[in-house]
Amino acid sequence: MSAKEKKGSGGVILVLLLIIIIIIALILFLGGGFGFGSGGNGFNNDAVQVEGSISDTETGTTASTSAINYVEVTISGSSYLYQNSSYDLAGLIDAVKAIEGDIEIHITLDDTATANAYDDLTAALDENGIPYSSDTAEQSE
Repeated sequence: MSAKEKKGSGGVILVLLLIIIIIIALILFLGGGFGFGSGGNGFNNDAVQVEGSISDTETGTTASTSAINYVEVTISGSSYLYQNSSYDLAGLIDAVKAIEGDIEIHITLDDTATANAYDDLTAALDENGIPYSSDTAEQSE
């Protein structure tokens, strides 16, 4: 093998490695592997806020959406914790009603939360038309 043939085969290997690296980088980028491609937003944020307008080109209608504010409420024993303050049920409902805009309550239960407190809160939220979500639907008393 002459020196010229060795030099040429090394260049082919280098080009093939470069092509492989580019393909892997594109797969990771487009697949969301880096967190800023089409598969993710780069942030570890579970709360979703949707705002803007949606247009239907077939009918010509436009529907606007508003931001949804997620409000964290923790049940501790039979008390309700919101913004580092403890509330009774009526006080919590009043505080939540005072929040402007569209809201959704996210209920978190600590180890001492009672089922009655959870049931009372969900009944009050249902009665007032306030949407909510929870990680645990039932707790023991």
